[in-house]
Amino acid sequence: MSEGSLDPGYPLPGKVRQALFPPPRGTAIEGLRMYAQIEVKGVRHRVNWACHQRTEADGALVVRRNI
Repeated sequence: MSEGSLDPGYPLPGKVRQALFPPPRGTAIEGLRMYAQIEVKGVRHRVNWACHQRTEADGALVVRRNI
């Protein structure tokens, strides 16, 4: 399992923030499950992905080939 985060205060309301979280070397990209959470006062809350791709029932965004 690997984690990453954005600077406190981001994303700004009404703005888009792009982030790059490279997986550890040797990690298989196909089938990788990604989750989004926001931490407020030390408590993590699940965030729904805002994307065209369908997400899994548990909220995961699964990386698949598109070509």
